[in-house]
Amino acid sequence: MRKFRTIIEKMPISFSGEYELLSFYQDDYNNYYVPKELTFKMLDSGMSVPESSKIRLNTTEVQELMDRLWGLGFRPSDMKAPEETLSATQNHLKDMRTIVFEHFLKGKKDA
Repeated sequence: MRKFRTIIEKMPISFSGEYELLSFYQDDYNNYYVPKELTFKMLDSGMSVPESSKIRLNTTEVQELMDRLWGLGFRPSDMKAPEETLSATQNHLKDMRTIVFEHFLKGKKDA
């Protein structure tokens, strides 16, 4: 079974925020396959991307890539900061306490 791996590391002595990306395949016999050369070709108008230019990943491989990026500190652009999420949760719990204690429990005392 083919195993696709991607290694992403911050470049040593780099203040520009650059990262090195190494992608390779590993087969069942522990052989490693690395890209020989990466070249870019301009697509003619209306031309679709050839299948040979695509790298296919299964769910596990995508998860490994995401985990590695997360470990390097990358987060989705639209992800809310933990403080914002916690604040929303705290507000929700406060509202729930108000509903329970002021409406339900107060109503039972008066009955």
